[in-house]
Amino acid sequence: GALMAEVIGRPACAEELAEQLLAAYRALVARDPSPMSGARELVTVLSRTAPLAVASNCPADLVEFSLESVGLLHHFEHVVVPEGPIRPKPYPDTYAEAVRRLGSNGENALAVEDSVNGLRAAKRAGLRVVGVGARPSPDALDLSSLWVRDLEDPELMAWANGLPPATRRRSGAAFEPSVPPPGGPPDTDADVLR
Repeated sequence: GALMAEVIGRPACAEELAEQLLAAYRALVARDPSPMSGARELVTVLSRTAPLAVASNCPADLVEFSLESVGLLHHFEHVVVPEGPIRPKPYPDTYAEAVRRLGSNGENALAVEDSVNGLRAAKRAGLRVVGVGARPSPDALDLSSLWVRDLEDPELMAWANGLPPATRRRSGAAFEPSVPPPGGPPDTDADVLR
């Protein structure tokens, strides 16, 4: 809301505008609670193999509302959003915190992202990244280990279905899958945190 209020020349209305935008979004989700194509199947498959978390720039209550509306919230152990010392994407903080809460070191973590800021954040946190969308920008392609048009992509689903079942779910222990995510190991760019 603050950015939009500034763009339209009414910075004093930022809070009111943010509330109106969030209310409009909630109403839209309530009217048509449909997830991204392939999300339900991918999340269901992945939740059998490893603990899952959401790293989002949206408010936590909005993320939880959206996931609950499409019946997916129960698959996620954590919802991490910018608050306190956790900075928003493109900073790596949300992803780094999600990985920490899952008890992993991030080397075998995988992010699924649909924005350049999200891709940057995940990459900087040391994660492999699957980019999603119909028309990726050159920056988006450079930042992703794999780019798919949607979450029904056969290569992505074949990888997800080939993962071994988790033996340690919801225990707080780190889970390190033995099958590398699509695209192989992360690049060793200087901006990737180790």
